Amino acid sequence: MGKYADVVNGELVIHPETIERLQADKKVKEQIDNYQREVRNELLELMRGNANMIFKNDVITVSYKEPSTQTKVDTKKMIKDGIYGLYTMEVAQKDSVQIKWNDNRAS
Repeated sequence: MGKYADVVNGELVIHPETIERLQADKKVKEQIDNYQREVRNELLELMRGNANMIFKNDVITVSYKEPSTQTKVDTKKMIKDGIYGLYTMEVAQKDSVQIKWNDNRAS
């Protein structure tokens, strides 16, 4: 018997307490994400225009990164032009499990 789920008659059965815990953890994670977003936005507003402004202590370092540009590859154009395969390679990916909430009641 698995701690979080089992296979019964060839079907995956996730324990109800596992689903309840995942739902509760999802709510906590959303709260944490929202809090961090609010803090980052406030820090961004305070530090914007002060590129050398920095906060540092034993626990955390907060520094401002100015806007910049980056170079990206237009893969759609490469595919259209028939050269995409010349510059790409297949890379093995390890297996994983995706958990997706099917309705808003989980949040």
